[in-house]
Amino acid sequence: MCHYIFNICFAGTNLDDHPHNDLRKAFDFLLARPGPGHIEINMARVLLEYLWYPVAANVAKALGFRTPRALEVVKKGTDHHRSKQIISVLLHSLASELLLPYVRQSENPTADDYFRWLHSVENSGYIFYFHMTFTCLFSFQLYIEGTRKNHSTAMMAARTAFTPLFYGKAHPKYQELLLRDQVMRVQAPPEIKEYLHNTEAFTHGDILSGQGADFVKEENIRATKSFLPPGIISKETWVRICRKTDKYKKIREDLLSASHIGSGKSARRYRRHDLEVTMTRCMIREQALFVNPSVVGPPMSVSGEELDASVENVRELTRSNYHEYKQEVAKYNEFKRIKLVPVCLTQEERQKSNNIKMKTKEQILEEVTILVSTMVDETVKEMYEDQCKHLKSKYEKNKSSVKKDDCLALYDDAFESIQSQYANATNDQDATQNDDLDYID
Repeated sequence: MCHYIFNICFAGTNLDDHPHNDLRKAFDFLLARPGPGHIEINMARVLLEYLWYPVAANVAKALGFRTPRALEVVKKGTDHHRSKQIISVLLHSLASELLLPYVRQSENPTADDYFRWLHSVENSGYIFYFHMTFTCLFSFQLYIEGTRKNHSTAMMAARTAFTPLFYGKAHPKYQELLLRDQVMRVQAPPEIKEYLHNTEAFTHGDILSGQGADFVKEENIRATKSFLPPGIISKETWVRICRKTDKYKKIREDLLSASHIGSGKSARRYRRHDLEVTMTRCMIREQALFVNPSVVGPPMSVSGEELDASVENVRELTRSNYHEYKQEVAKYNEFKRIKLVPVCLTQEERQKSNNIKMKTKEQILEEVTILVSTMVDETVKEMYEDQCKHLKSKYEKNKSSVKKDDCLALYDDAFESIQSQYANATNDQDATQNDDLDYID
């Protein structure tokens, strides 16, 4: 499907403008929707990205992933089943430890009383972990359960609570995709909404093992590949296997059953993670992360390193970015990549984010404008204002005509000029004070 047709489906682009306007008949049945399975995979990756430095890296090391390569694989969420196991361990361990201080001091603990008790919490680390656990980790688990039971309401509730996290890091594709899907669901006619509601997931008989259509298709492909012979496959072999996959599966199941090996069907197994949860809770207690929630303190990781001070406001930052993204889309009536304020979890990430070389040309010119506004020398100030306006004018006419190196050079010159002006002002002030002292003597 070409990009133009995709815009027609979601942005209301006029199909008559397409060079092949007969596409209206060919694509009048098309309803583009993201696969729940791939949304689940990317939700897991986002969670690991946010919780990697605070706690997930230590859990991965304790589970046996010690080499840099192995840790990188876990962080990127390459193995989705492993990612879900780690996220499940984090959910149960963090939830238990977060509730522990309240339960210890409460005679009759209840959910309502716990949320009232939260108003007395001053520790920024506790606030960060609370949001990540009871909003984000819980939303991910709710999304999985909703998919397994084809519960559209639960799935959309989980997505709504989780979606802002995508806008705190660099996930431009899913930022656009999730908002497009949300717009489509709101604007769709009632019969389409009912269809979407009833077909979020599909099962093979077990009502508690639903999957998104994207995962069902991949499962069928894996089953077909399991019957292919090694080496280069001919067209005839492909056709024969694809047409008779179900028959071959039945033969294999009957053969295994007759051999008393088993039915050949993979039983649904639930693996408990009690030992992993206990291990993670021990690591949390060793650092005393949640011992005094009412005491003001910096946010800390399980490894004992101090996190960036802004992690306390992750919820507000991500929601603000999400709101800004929607406002920009509504303003220009199109989806485009928007530069949002990144969420920094460590002090190293903060330093990298503040590095002027990591900013865009437009942001660098804005920084130059701010620098110039603080200059004391009016003549020098006017000169830099003219240079900045000239580059901005060129950038607005043709973005590629302005090089990033030119913007950085102007920023460096302005910064050095300000330092020189303030140094001269300080020297003049010291000289004046010395003259006054000489006069008094």
